[in-house]
Amino acid sequence: MPGITASHRRKFTMFGKNCPLITISLCRYYMTTAADDLAIVYKDGGILSFIVTRFRTPCQKSGGENAVLECTMKFGSWVYNNQQLDLQRLFPDNNEADLSNYELNPTWEILNATVVQNVNTYECCPEGYTDITYTFKFREIQDL
Repeated sequence: MPGITASHRRKFTMFGKNCPLITISLCRYYMTTAADDLAIVYKDGGILSFIVTRFRTPCQKSGGENAVLECTMKFGSWVYNNQQLDLQRLFPDNNEADLSNYELNPTWEILNATVVQNVNTYECCPEGYTDITYTFKFREIQDL
């Protein structure tokens, strides 16, 4: 039987009240908002951390009574180029966003959700910088 190669831990049990592995500001973050988040500690000392995050984005409203909200979220890096960060879509042959884990909302219905991968180049930096842009269209559910 092979030895243990990884251990799944709650972050709070790894960092505890003294947080010896990270700075005080990160310590406060982990203790207050991510105490139940999971991390994997590998036998070579590496840590893979899963941080639960909530994103907020402004949306454009169009129409009157049956208004549609269009919200765009762009993920990418201004620091790491394509040779340093291999940012890819989960399903590259499909422009529909994966909504398999979406939880229905009693107020809004999703009309459309798309995902597009863009590569931008700049005069200073010909390597290319990738972003992945999600666009969601919502409509308020009308009471019958």
